[in-house]
Amino acid sequence: MHFYSYYELYPSLVMEIIDYFIQDKAIKDKSVADFFTKKAIANRNETERKPLIQPQLIIDICERLCQHGEMIRISAGGDFGFNNNYCFIIRDKQQFENEKERNTVLYNSIVYGFEYIFDKYKDIVVPIVYKEENGFECIGTGIRCNEGIATARHCLEGISKEDREHNKTISIKGIDANTLEASTIYVSKNEHIDLAFIFLPGDESNKIFRDEPRILDEVLAMGFPIIAGFQNFLTGEKATISAISDVRLTPTRGTITSVAESTLAKTNLMLITAKIKGGNSGGPIIASNGCLVGISTDIPKGEGLYDDLGYGAAYPISELEKMINEENTLDKSKISFCNFNTDN
Repeated sequence: MHFYSYYELYPSLVMEIIDYFIQDKAIKDKSVADFFTKKAIANRNETERKPLIQPQLIIDICERLCQHGEMIRISAGGDFGFNNNYCFIIRDKQQFENEKERNTVLYNSIVYGFEYIFDKYKDIVVPIVYKEENGFECIGTGIRCNEGIATARHCLEGISKEDREHNKTISIKGIDANTLEASTIYVSKNEHIDLAFIFLPGDESNKIFRDEPRILDEVLAMGFPIIAGFQNFLTGEKATISAISDVRLTPTRGTITSVAESTLAKTNLMLITAKIKGGNSGGPIIASNGCLVGISTDIPKGEGLYDDLGYGAAYPISELEKMINEENTLDKSKISFCNFNTDN
């Protein structure tokens, strides 16, 4: 069975292993074999029988957590490591319990990798279809999160000043026209900051966790680039963060490649080594811990030809939060909304 397939059968397995190996007085008597036995007995008592979890899978999960510094192997023994003993150390048990939902995402991401992360996000990353009255049409991306949809501002009002004067129609998959019409859209007072948040009060079903990006973190960029022959084609591109901050120091691993200032946006940008083209704009940048760390954007004009180096640009998620706190709203007088057509 494929490694990730066990997540679908046992979505709480990683946290069960962590809970079992949390440091306590009995830690010296714990082992992979003992956890396996307890799990096998529990599985046997369930009405719906599932494939038995193999001890080697338990070992693999523990070793992946050890590689990331989240767990310690305190002894090894037995055939194939079945008597291995591990220890998961927490400083504040109550805080760990209070943050268990976030921890579940974190540790599942560490163990199962970007396959888990892509699967977790794929249903809340949505295409945004933009149509002008002159017939021009394009696609962008948004992510449903925390009572709304985060996206790039130009996905809603166009790129140029001329675009903003044209009447246009917007449709978003999964959101009906009346809901969009009644929504509040937050944008920055700085027109060069290419971010927008469509506030949909009461939409709390898509709780995601946020984190600050760190240089050389591996990330996943998701979006709907325009690809000939495909419609609403969701892609996931694995990459590393190559720069953050208003003075963008851009290293490859071990080498500084460029330095540039964000002269127009006057805000933080990060560069990533992922393909961000056209319809990717507004899509999420997700770190290897499963947290949202950024929103994709176009490179601001006048910022240099970073795309020639294979870089994509994104705003750290903190910039979205700052923008929302400005409470500045988008003028929707040139925008009408319609229901999303699955044939788009």
